[in-house]
Amino acid sequence: MEAFLLDKWYFDAADENGRAAIVHAAVLRFGLINLHYGAILASDSSSATQTHHATIRAGDMPITSSRGTAWTCDAIDLSISCTPPDSHAPCAVQLPPPHRLLDRDDGFIDWAPIHRRAMVDLRTPDFSIQGLGYAERLTMTLRPWELPINVMHWGRWIGESASMVWLRWEGPMPKTLVLLSDAGPIVGSNAADSNEDVITTGASNTRVLPGLIAANNATLSFSDSRSLRDESLADSLVSIIPGLRTWTPARTLAAREHRWLSRGTLTRPHAAPEHGWAIHEEVRFDGSSPDSGDLTRRANDPRRAGAP
Repeated sequence: MEAFLLDKWYFDAADENGRAAIVHAAVLRFGLINLHYGAILASDSSSATQTHHATIRAGDMPITSSRGTAWTCDAIDLSISCTPPDSHAPCAVQLPPPHRLLDRDDGFIDWAPIHRRAMVDLRTPDFSIQGLGYAERLTMTLRPWELPINVMHWGRWIGESASMVWLRWEGPMPKTLVLLSDAGPIVGSNAADSNEDVITTGASNTRVLPGLIAANNATLSFSDSRSLRDESLADSLVSIIPGLRTWTPARTLAAREHRWLSRGTLTRPHAAPEHGWAIHEEVRFDGSSPDSGDLTRRANDPRRAGAP
């Protein structure tokens, strides 16, 4: 069996006016294939104007340390940096270890939310943004077409002081993971201090739904959702990566991703609501199109109440 490796960085940012950008940097190795991929998707404060550039001449991968992360992609004239948002914070902080989401004889998946609340400075010739953002790294040696996932929900939210990241798999190996980093006490949690993460993994009080995230007495709800992307893997990558159809199964190419930018409100007992931007997505590996309608209605659908 030919070895497979996907090492992918994801960055995003949103400013106060609702302008948003998403950046990918990846290395893919499979048999004789060894390519570097880079892309940017940017949107103004409405869905009318979008900027999208991609390349397989992305060059070096991002450089990260306890002081931040930076990446430059000359092929699309892009630079991005992520630094701690608090200028009074220590200059160096410990990088969080990755979460081993899956570990099998035929491969593993490691997921590392590196910067869950960062100041992002992104610059290109036709789009620049400075605002709060997020960065993560995904490393997988399990081939994508062998993932035990039918539908994946992922997202991140960043508020004035707190942040939340979530992940949910539907399928043969369901999984739910919510990371809540908070600047204040969380009622009902076991956090030892104000900066500790609350991690929930499918507990009875944890829900990850299209328009609602609930964990440890904290609830994140969405409003004013705007579509950033709705297309299949074939639509987004086949024209960029030569020969992709020849070695990628049809099921993988049919996988469809719908990504949104939403206003998110975090509510907790005995605390004022906290507002911020959420970027979140639903990926259907069977190729079906996610319902792009009212996310709040979908979250309150009683038929989904028992979903893991």
